[in-house]
Amino acid sequence: MQKSIDQVSTTVISAITVFAFSAGAICAGWAVGKFSTTGNAADWIAAVGGAAAAVGTWAIGIGANSYAREAQLYRLSQEAKAERERCEARVRKLDYMISKAKLAGRQERAFKLLHGDDEKLTDLSTTIRKGKIRALEAALAKIVWAPEDVASLNAADQGALGNAEITMLQVRHFIEVCRDSGYENDVFLESIASSLATLSEEVIVLESRLLAERGRVLAVP
Repeated sequence: MQKSIDQVSTTVISAITVFAFSAGAICAGWAVGKFSTTGNAADWIAAVGGAAAAVGTWAIGIGANSYAREAQLYRLSQEAKAERERCEARVRKLDYMISKAKLAGRQERAFKLLHGDDEKLTDLSTTIRKGKIRALEAALAKIVWAPEDVASLNAADQGALGNAEITMLQVRHFIEVCRDSGYENDVFLESIASSLATLSEEVIVLESRLLAERGRVLAVP
C-alpha cells in the first residue's frame, strides 16, 4: 500500500502548491494595488476557491482509485497464496498415499525371499514362516489411507485403491488361517504369496494414477 500512499501524498502536495501559489498571487495583487475594487478581489478569491475545491476533489478521487486498486491487488495476491497452499497440501497428501502404495508393492518380494537351501516357500521352517508372517503383518498395519484422503480422489482412483484394500483384507484373512494352523498349512502360505502378487499389480496401477493426479495438481497455474 506504500505506493498508493506516496501517490496520494504527491497529489495533496500538488493541490497545496496550487492553492498557495494562487493565494500568493492575490496577496501580491493587493500589495501592488492591482485589485482596484473590492469586486475584483472577490472575483479572484472566488476563482481561487473554486480551483482549490476542484483540485481537492481531484486529489480525493485519485487517492480513492489508488486505494481501491491496491486493495484489489492485495486481495488477488491473498487468493493466489491460498490456492498455492491448497495445492501444496494436496500434493503432500498424494505423496503420502503414494508412499503407502509403494510400501504395499514391496511386500511380495520380501515375503517370497527364500533362505539358505530352501527352493520354495513350503520348504521354509515353521520359525521362518512365523517370522515372515509377523513382518508382513507389521508392514500391512502401516498401510492405511485416511477416509478423507480417499474421498478426495475421483471415482476411478478410488476404485483402484479399493481393489488394493480388498486384496490386503484377503492377505490378512490368509494370515489368520495360517496362524491358526500353527503356520504348517502350505496351502494358505502359498495363498498369501499369491494375494501379494495380485496386490503388487494393483498398487502399480494405483501408484500411476496417484502420480498422474499429482502432476495435474502441480500443473495448475
